[in-house]
Amino acid sequence: MQIVCTQADLRKALALVKRGVRESPDLPILSHVLLRASQGDVSLSANNLEIAIRCALRAEIREEGAIAVPWERLQDLVAHLPPVPGSKTTDMRADAMAIELAAAPDESTLSVHSGRSSATIRGMHVSEFPDVVVATSGEGSDVVALSLASSTLAAMVTRVAFAASTDSKRDPILTGVLVQVSGRSLLLAARDAHRLAVCQLSLSETVEAGCAVVIPARLALDAVRSLTTATPGLPVQLVIDEKRVLVSLHLPDFVLSSRLLVGDYPLGFQRHFHQAYAWRAVVATKHLAAALRSVASLVRDDGDLVTLSLGSAAGIGGRGVSVEARSQDLGEQVEEVETVSFEGESGVQLLLKLPQLAEIVGAADTAYLAFEVCAPSEPVVVRPVGERNALDSAYALVPCFRRT
Repeated sequence: MQIVCTQADLRKALALVKRGVRESPDLPILSHVLLRASQGDVSLSANNLEIAIRCALRAEIREEGAIAVPWERLQDLVAHLPPVPGSKTTDMRADAMAIELAAAPDESTLSVHSGRSSATIRGMHVSEFPDVVVATSGEGSDVVALSLASSTLAAMVTRVAFAASTDSKRDPILTGVLVQVSGRSLLLAARDAHRLAVCQLSLSETVEAGCAVVIPARLALDAVRSLTTATPGLPVQLVIDEKRVLVSLHLPDFVLSSRLLVGDYPLGFQRHFHQAYAWRAVVATKHLAAALRSVASLVRDDGDLVTLSLGSAAGIGGRGVSVEARSQDLGEQVEEVETVSFEGESGVQLLLKLPQLAEIVGAADTAYLAFEVCAPSEPVVVRPVGERNALDSAYALVPCFRRT
C-alpha cells in the first residue's frame, strides 16, 4: 500500500476514529487502526468490540493495500511533524503539507515520509483486525432506517443521554438509551434509579416497521460528538437491525456502529408525565442555573441536597420559587428565582439532588422551564417551555427525604 494525503486530513480522520480505540493487554489489536486503500477509496477504521468507526480519508492512491498500526503512535507522529523546510512556523497552511504512507509487502511496518522527516511504525497484519460490521438500509423487514438532520438527532441525544445509569453491574439495560420508532414518532429515553428523561420528535413520514431498542449511552454520546463536527443541516441516517442486534449511524464518509443492549427497558416514571398537577411554576432557565451554581459549594457536605420551594414556602408573596442550601460548617443560603407564573394553593418544598437537577437544567435549550408537582412525595416533572426543532422533552426527578 502507498498513499499520499495532507497532514490536516490525516489528523482529522485520526481524531474521528479515536473513540473506537481501546488499550487492551489481552487484545493489542484494539489499540490499532486499520488503514486501507482499495477500489479507489482510502479509509481509516477502529473497533474496540463495543464501538466500531470507519471514516473516509482524502488521499491519492499509488498502490492499494492495508495495514493495522497503533493509533497513538501514528497520531503522535503526525501531530508533531516539523514544517516543510523553507516555510514559516507561523504559516497556518503548514497542515497542508503532504505525507506519504507506505506499507511493507508483509504488512509488518508502515513508512511515513514528509519533507525531511522519515519514520517507520511497527504494525500488525490486517487479518487480526476485527471486522467493522455495519447495519445498512434495505437489508430486510427487521431493519428500520430513519433519515434526520444531524442537528435534530444531536439535540435529542443531548436532552436524554446524560440521564442513563453508569452502574453496569446493577442494571445493565439502564446504561443505554431507549430508541422507540412507531408510525410517525421517534422517542428517545434514558433513566437511572432516580430520574427519567424523554424526548420525542414527530417524523415527516410514516415508518412502517417500528421498533423499540436500547443503544449504549456511550454510543449515543459519541454520535453527538461526531455530529457536532458536521454541518448542522447535514443528513444523517440511523439504521437499526434488530435481527443482528446492531445499530449504525451513517454520515457522508463516516459510519459509527455498535451492538444493541438486550433486555426489557423499564420506562418507570413516564406515567407521571400524564398526571394532573397540584402545583406548577414556570421559571427562567438561566436564573435557575445561576442559583444552582451559587449554592453548589454549600451542598458538598450535605449530600448534595438543595431545597426547591414553589409557592408560599419560598417566602416571596406566596408566588415565588427559591433554591435553598445549607452547610453545617458554611451556613445557609437562599436564592430567589425569577418566576413567570405559578399555579397551586399554598406551596410545596422538594428536596432534590443538586447535580441531577443541574444536569436537567443544562440539557434544556429553552428560555423557561415548568416544574409540575402532583404530591410532595411524587417525582417532580420538569418540562422545557417553547421547545426548538419541533422537539417535545420532559424529565421526571424523584425527591429525596432526610433521615430523622
